[in-house]
Amino acid sequence: MNRLCRRSAACLALLLSAQPLIAQTTDALLTPEQITTLEGAEADLRARLAPHADGQDTAAVADFLAVIDGDRLPMPDRLSLANTPCSVRSLQVTADIALGYPLFPCSFRQEGPAGLVFQKDAGSQRRLGLVLPGATGTNFAFRGGSYFNGEAPRGYTGAPEAGTDSLGLMYRGGPDRYYIILAPVDGRGEVYEILTQ
Repeated sequence: MNRLCRRSAACLALLLSAQPLIAQTTDALLTPEQITTLEGAEADLRARLAPHADGQDTAAVADFLAVIDGDRLPMPDRLSLANTPCSVRSLQVTADIALGYPLFPCSFRQEGPAGLVFQKDAGSQRRLGLVLPGATGTNFAFRGGSYFNGEAPRGYTGAPEAGTDSLGLMYRGGPDRYYIILAPVDGRGEVYEILTQ
């Protein structure tokens, strides 16, 4: 394990130890402002997709809608995802374009007694964060950070001006398929589609 990985693991362990996750819900772990942002993320995403529905990005819009309009199954035990091999693709929309990226490797891993970490550490755009328990059993919340290839892994900073924090709601769309509707950042809507094996 290289020094950067050890440092990232130590930071995550410190974060998780300072924030007990046992028997807590999303409502207890996120601020009211963050909850409001998450509750509006799907409507915001659909509004951002609407102008692209009839243009050159029709196929990408269809991909988005196929992911988020499917079934929403009950979530499994959150920690059952730990060490499950997975792959993820990003679907992104801005005022100018809607597009989908190919699948990249990702991972879920358990940190401490009740922490679950999701990481996409491949491709140019990367993300790292905690998968938090949901309040209703129909979703989980994601709180993390984005970074680029060549940068140190970065989780949630609490500094919105940096533009790197990520909040999202995670749903189960099938037996081996999950998706995260991420709150918009800098005029960009995004969905992660995650396939587990």
